[in-house]
Amino acid sequence: MIEITQRPDGRIQIKTPYTMVDLCRAIAGRRWDVARRAWHMPATPAVACAVIAAVTDVEPEFVAPQFLAVLAQHEGQAELLRAETSLPPIPLTVLPPWSNQLRGYHMIDRQAATFLAWEMGTGKTKPVVDAVVNIKNIQRAIVLCPSSVVAVWPKEFEKHAATPVHVVALSKGAVKKRTAEAIAALKWAERIGQRCVIVINFEAAWREPFAAWAMAVPWDIVIADESHRVKSPGGKASKYLAKLGKDAGRRVCLTGTPMPHSPLDVYAQFRFLDPGIYGTSFTNFRARYAVMGGFENHQVLSYQNLDDLHNKFFSIADRVKKTDVLDLPPFVHEERIIELSPSTRRVYNDLETEMIADVGRGVVTASNALARLIRLQQATSGYAVIESDVTDHHGVPKQEIVELDADKQKALRDLLENDIEPGQPIIVFCRFHHDLDAVHTAAAAAGRQSVELSGRRNEVGSVWVDGPDTVAAIQIQAGGVGVDLTRAHVAVYYSIGFNGGDYLQSLARPHRHGQEHKVTYIHFIAEKTVDRKIRRALSVRAAIVESVLTQAPDVIGSVLKQYSEQEN
Repeated sequence: MIEITQRPDGRIQIKTPYTMVDLCRAIAGRRWDVARRAWHMPATPAVACAVIAAVTDVEPEFVAPQFLAVLAQHEGQAELLRAETSLPPIPLTVLPPWSNQLRGYHMIDRQAATFLAWEMGTGKTKPVVDAVVNIKNIQRAIVLCPSSVVAVWPKEFEKHAATPVHVVALSKGAVKKRTAEAIAALKWAERIGQRCVIVINFEAAWREPFAAWAMAVPWDIVIADESHRVKSPGGKASKYLAKLGKDAGRRVCLTGTPMPHSPLDVYAQFRFLDPGIYGTSFTNFRARYAVMGGFENHQVLSYQNLDDLHNKFFSIADRVKKTDVLDLPPFVHEERIIELSPSTRRVYNDLETEMIADVGRGVVTASNALARLIRLQQATSGYAVIESDVTDHHGVPKQEIVELDADKQKALRDLLENDIEPGQPIIVFCRFHHDLDAVHTAAAAAGRQSVELSGRRNEVGSVWVDGPDTVAAIQIQAGGVGVDLTRAHVAVYYSIGFNGGDYLQSLARPHRHGQEHKVTYIHFIAEKTVDRKIRRALSVRAAIVESVLTQAPDVIGSVLKQYSEQEN
């Protein structure tokens, strides 16, 4: 006899004979309750359908309890909405929605969990604003996002909200002060009967006292903007987001890069959205979709069951590319091959083979694989870092930068002087501060004005917008989110890391709504160095993600073939 009930905490509980134990083990997110001697699992549409299907297999006459049947009715809404050609209009809205925005609004309306995996410039905030304004049971909303995006949300509500909404952006001050502001804002909005939206960055949200206060609020909707930022299952912000979403009426993820590094990046985001889709064990999730090997079996060698991952992803998700909704000009990728000078090549080769190199004024060391990658990248950019015998007050050896031959800097100056038209702005993405300095030097030598956006400076303001001949030196980690760079239609990649999310976000900044010219991406590649390996890794990683999102596995093979031919 199978007994299915709903627990006081809302989870589904199942008691089955021992002979049917495999029935529950096959359901994602299930847990065994020793005290009750029963299985329990998330009360989500995906789980409800899985339970009904599993029980019906062994008991064909099974009639699902009412709560289970109601949950199951919400499954498959995303597929239905994608097929719908004539959706009802949004009751109250300011600007006419694009077709994808209309679909996104109805997904949020009809689903408890929605993933809008829309590329930048496709208008993914408007459906959220329209949902807050129009859905009757949304009064209290909270948006978690990167720090640079907090100030964007009040502007989006001002632009799209058809009725007044009290939006509070908690971007400054200690967490205690921000918590007091949030409490006061929510009380004020409730007193006057106005909808309230609290916006806070990921890293502040999980800290006390805000964390405890927010957990106690019955949020009608929780929105994770740029949700790929909390893709790490073990991260504090990621774990907190999952807890915060458990009792929320609705949950929404927004990001143009749902899988910045690999298909495994979706797990933590779906743990927040709907733990019944991929389960609540990352170990089990990884075992299903990745082939492991290497040292102590901790290295991902390849991926498997990607069709299943694709189908589950799109059970609540929607994917929109810029080309689907915007009449954007084309873009092209070019490579500029940088020949390292003999002296720089010697330093590079020594580091690559021995993890140590003598540069005349000192010794460059790389004690592990990560340090070696960094030192190799620095060498291709024309400098090396040596550690002196002198230490600071913490006992850490002081570092000195030793200049090598500035091959990339010379190539950039040549590009600015000979290939970029006078008056044409240009973006140069870099990883290291030294490279940003090199960009400024090259720009000055070419007679160009330069500004910087990095962890140390934020100069991309009126000078960038209005200044002629401006070169924007942008640290790629800082230039991915919340910055409009459509004024430029040439972007140079001077140096980048293996972070696929930063890279994809940077690609989207100049090529988005408002761009009127063909965008050219120029990659500086020091041949037979780590530059080529990074370029290959990012391309293959993007191909794997594309194969999941579009079910086009041949993309991976073509990319691998391309780089195999280049390396040979």
